[in-house]
Amino acid sequence: MTTMLRSVLLLSLVAAFGSFAAGQITITAGDVAGFFAVGNTLTQNEDTLTTAVNIGAPGASSWDFSGLQVGSSIVATSVTPASTPYGGEFPGATHALQSTLEVEGIVGTGYQYLTLGTNLLNPGLKGGATTPLGTLTLKESNSPAAIVYSLPSTLGTTWSTTYAATQEIALGGFVIDTTSQYYAESYLVDAWGPMTVPGGAVVQALRVRSETRSPELSVGYLFISREGYVITLNAADTSSPASGTIPVVSVDWLAPLTTDVTLGDEQPSDFALFQNYPNPFNPTTTIQYALPLRSAVSLKVYNALGQEVASLVDQIQDAGVKTVRFDASGLASGLYLYRLQAGSFVQTRSLVLMR
Repeated sequence: MTTMLRSVLLLSLVAAFGSFAAGQITITAGDVAGFFAVGNTLTQNEDTLTTAVNIGAPGASSWDFSGLQVGSSIVATSVTPASTPYGGEFPGATHALQSTLEVEGIVGTGYQYLTLGTNLLNPGLKGGATTPLGTLTLKESNSPAAIVYSLPSTLGTTWSTTYAATQEIALGGFVIDTTSQYYAESYLVDAWGPMTVPGGAVVQALRVRSETRSPELSVGYLFISREGYVITLNAADTSSPASGTIPVVSVDWLAPLTTDVTLGDEQPSDFALFQNYPNPFNPTTTIQYALPLRSAVSLKVYNALGQEVASLVDQIQDAGVKTVRFDASGLASGLYLYRLQAGSFVQTRSLVLMR
């Protein structure tokens, strides 16, 4: 129900700009604060095809993730907690990430709340979606707030965190379902070196090994760069060696987004249409999409009856990540669809105009 949102948010929590110290990366609270500056955006991509990954080795190492694929994507934007509708439920939060949230199959807007101090903490998230019966909300709260990152952190840094994660679904203010799960997690920064990310850019990174019991043991790895790229994977076998190629059950990769037409110097490896942000919106929103090669592009918006209400792009464009602003000032509140066609690639997503 919220796997994609949790994935992008947990990944984004550990992405930060870093600085070099003795040939290694050191991430500080100031670096993290810079990464989460209001207005910064990031995109998380889920790779559902990769089944084995070379994780390098402890100590000085290197990694090549240029072959990762885009299965599905989501965009998150950094905002102030005070500007969100649920900030008062997470006192002490210093940052918030806004992205789409699916609650019981209905798409709405969710906010991940963060507290940045000596450590980076994850107190929880909340979001809502509009239905004919009222607002459907999902709240996930961690007690105590989970430690996402120990700061400052470099090769050899360790930390652990234990917390109870409670999920609550409510409709019109009435709770309809509650679940709770206990987590015990430990982390070790055990390697550093150059990392090749999807698109071919090479950045310096840390490798973080994680162990989670909930209640069964799972093992994962995070590869974090100073530019905000993060690769995360879950090992298929908890007894897998800490070096070489291992089988994996999931792989996700995170990259910073820019407001330019391309994402840094890299070229996207696949076509993709990202979720608009903010969503719901009033009256403007941003739509981004990725082109791995020069293509004839059509981007149009339709109402719930399938009638075209706006043509945003109708031209040949070069490869890159594109940004389009949609102004719905003349339209009525409600659900709309936006459809991208680039060559043979076609994808449709929904957006909500709420006045």
